[in-house]
Amino acid sequence: MRNIIFPFFYYKLVLDGDINGIIDSCPNIVYLNYSVTCKLDINDTTFINIVQSYPNLIKLELFKCGYISDKAIKKIAKSYSRLEHFNLRVCHLISEETICIIVRSCQKLRFLDLMQCSISDTAVKQIVKSSHKLEYLNIFGCDYITDLGIRAIA
Repeated sequence: MRNIIFPFFYYKLVLDGDINGIIDSCPNIVYLNYSVTCKLDINDTTFINIVQSYPNLIKLELFKCGYISDKAIKKIAKSYSRLEHFNLRVCHLISEETICIIVRSCQKLRFLDLMQCSISDTAVKQIVKSSHKLEYLNIFGCDYITDLGIRAIA
């Protein structure tokens, strides 16, 4: 198995220990999808351990994962220079500084979804400067991006 989608939003509560069996039984994962897993009751350390269990990871979906902190995303970005696809849509805890770390660290990014993230022109300029392979960028709903940021993309 190379892909894993966590459909835990159907369940009431998933704890740290529940995930260890999945990690042990699926060692060759390249795609993790945690989208809409807002009912996961795991901490940053567990989340980092999950992701770091898969050194070949190239695609990570975190759409609406409001429990994941800025600290965890920074650690992941610094660990995965091969990451090509990163979905952070509606992840409100992610700072602009972290977005800049992501694009500087993950030079192979082709897909970056930042819809409704709290970023400004500063992050957009860093994305343009660092992400030469980027094919898809979603900044819809990023209210702090001005015409200057859009011009930098163009």
